[in-house]
Amino acid sequence: FRSLRVDTGTRDATMAVTHAGEEHAVRVLAWHDGRARYVFDGIERGAVALQVGSDMHLALGADSFVFAEPSAFAAADAGIDASRLRAPVAGVLTQLLAQPGDVLAAGQPVACVEAMKMEMWLAAPFAARVVAVHARAGDQLASGAPIAELEPIQEPT
Repeated sequence: FRSLRVDTGTRDATMAVTHAGEEHAVRVLAWHDGRARYVFDGIERGAVALQVGSDMHLALGADSFVFAEPSAFAAADAGIDASRLRAPVAGVLTQLLAQPGDVLAAGQPVACVEAMKMEMWLAAPFAARVVAVHARAGDQLASGAPIAELEPIQEPT
C-alpha cells in the first residue's frame, strides 16, 4: 500500500503532492475526454483521468490512483448513545464549558467544534452530571471522537 497526500487550495490549480516523504508540485493544465494534462516537477505529462461521483481516478502507466475527499460527517452510529457527546464533524474543539462533576441543565451548551470556519455547538440532551471529559479546548478531533460522557440526573425543581 502506498500513501499519497494531495494538498489543494491554491487558485492556479497547483497542488502539493507528498509521495514517499517527498513533496512535488503538480499543476493541472487540462482535463477533457478522459485525459488529463499536467506539469509534474516542471515536466509536462499526461494521464487517463476519470471522475466517478466525487472520486478522481488516475492511471499513470502501470499505476492507478483514486483520490477521494474524506467525509466531514460522523459515522452513522456516532450519535446513538445520547450520554456521550461526540464531535459531529472533524474539526477543532474551540470551547469546552464543562468539567467532570459539573451539573448541566437540559439544553445547556457544553462544547463547540469548529470546522471550515463554522461553529457546531453541542448541548446537554438532558439534565446531567459530567462523568468524564475526553478532550481539551484546542484539540483536533476526528468525526465522531468522544468529547464528554454524561450521567442523567433528575432536574432540580
